[in-house]
Amino acid sequence: MDLVHGLQPDCLIDGRIDNDMGDYHSTGDNEIPVRVLPHDWETPVTLNDTWGFRKVDDNWKDPRMLIRQLVDVVSKNGNYLLNVGPTAEGEIPKASVDRLAKVGAWLKVNGEAVYGAKPSPFPYEFEWGSVTAKTGKVYLHIIDWPSTGKFTIYGMTSKVKKAYALAAPGKAIRFTQSGADVTLDIPKAAPDAVVSVIALDVDGMPQVDTSLTHQPDGKVTLSPAFASMTGTKVLTDNRGVVRNWLTPEPKLEWDFKLVKPGAYDVVVLTNLVKSAGGWDTARWAGGHEVQVSVGGKQATKAITRDGDATDPRNPHFHEARSVVGRVVIDKTGNQHLSVQALKVNTEGKLGFRLKAVQLVPVGN
Repeated sequence: MDLVHGLQPDCLIDGRIDNDMGDYHSTGDNEIPVRVLPHDWETPVTLNDTWGFRKVDDNWKDPRMLIRQLVDVVSKNGNYLLNVGPTAEGEIPKASVDRLAKVGAWLKVNGEAVYGAKPSPFPYEFEWGSVTAKTGKVYLHIIDWPSTGKFTIYGMTSKVKKAYALAAPGKAIRFTQSGADVTLDIPKAAPDAVVSVIALDVDGMPQVDTSLTHQPDGKVTLSPAFASMTGTKVLTDNRGVVRNWLTPEPKLEWDFKLVKPGAYDVVVLTNLVKSAGGWDTARWAGGHEVQVSVGGKQATKAITRDGDATDPRNPHFHEARSVVGRVVIDKTGNQHLSVQALKVNTEGKLGFRLKAVQLVPVGN
């Protein structure tokens, strides 16, 4: 079942045929890329953990997660290929029907921001949700609705003329725009109980500053998919995870914009590899000595597993969270960050499986 963005898989050849012979790219199962891709692609996803029908598999995805994945895939120029496993009698399980009905109900209200929509003008993803666009429109799909009554998006160089929620189109949302920063005066209660979409009216196709920048919650998240590399090259998968960092030679570097100066915890996210026993026995390699340099400051520490984090877009993947230090950055504007592994633990041949480097405001 396709929830639906432009591809017609019954007429095309899947890229999994290899040798670059496919008409479009198909990611690994349940993988959603970390960035906007310029070519046709799709991701195959299951409603639970089983590709066919398995009576004991009750790990069903929440409808909100299905909608989040749908809009995230559309925002990155992809097609959401959602697997529905029928029973031996050829019936779609009620749990599947209920979830699909809720996705359909949401699309009746918010489908304008999905059907025929273009990918996000921003090349990177947002933790708070996703962005889609059309001529004259920017759609903010806000998953984590703020309770503060304010929501700011940075980098919107197009002049915003009007803002409103698709669930309440007759009620304008007040906003201010200062340069490329747009701050919305949003209601404290989300206008849509599932996922709220705010439409911004602009002239023509939206124009944005594509520089990596702050998230509205104050964090800076830097994926290896956007890094420049020196030394021995490392490979990143669709999710931006480094797969072959086994020596100290590689160095990853990012340029980004800082909106607010202050004290930041330097957090490194590394990928867990699910084992046959599940996430409780997942494989992970720590002990790498890592140095992060930013704003003329350095944080150096051996990677320890300080906690785990689930990918907010996809609970199929987990990461380990490691705090490597704290830095104070005094100035806003253009910044440079680099990460090096001074020592790599190669036990088990996992290496330093970097997923992201984050600057998290102290107190968040």
